[in-house]
Amino acid sequence: MLLEFLKTKKVSFFWVYFFYYAYVVQLSVIRSKRLEGFLWDCFKVTYFYIAGGCKHSGLCCSSLHLYSHSKPIKTLSEFNKKCQKDRSYRCFVPFKKAAGALLFRCKCLTASNFCSNYDNRPLICQQYPYSLFMSSDFIYADCGYYVAIKASFLRVRSSGLKKRISSVLILNQQQL
Repeated sequence: MLLEFLKTKKVSFFWVYFFYYAYVVQLSVIRSKRLEGFLWDCFKVTYFYIAGGCKHSGLCCSSLHLYSHSKPIKTLSEFNKKCQKDRSYRCFVPFKKAAGALLFRCKCLTASNFCSNYDNRPLICQQYPYSLFMSSDFIYADCGYYVAIKASFLRVRSSGLKKRISSVLILNQQQL
């Protein structure tokens, strides 16, 4: 929901500074994880962008986490509930558990790494790589897409924000 809002609206530098200072103040005053996540998403959309193109490696379809209410799906019953709400998720098959959550592969991925159900694919697939970057702060290496820096950073004094920026750069093999 936030991703669609941020894509459709031009985020002015006024709002960037507002979100940045709100983020800094929030770290020391407000202890809200929801607000922190919102501000971080605004910061990511403002300072990073997705470049490159699909190499048809199949990485995005062969080992992925699915989310329900911004949390990774951990059980088969959660997955079944997700499938009942959105029939397009029935193309995913859980195949193992990693880091406490289920990993899925898509049964629509062909041997040549194309989608056999491209016109009816789930929203998470339609929005890749943005969906993965917004939920996990990274994009699979060797998929063809990569995270790049849109603008030079403000002087960042917040240690929490510095850690998140460094994490994005490290996960995506970039340097500040």
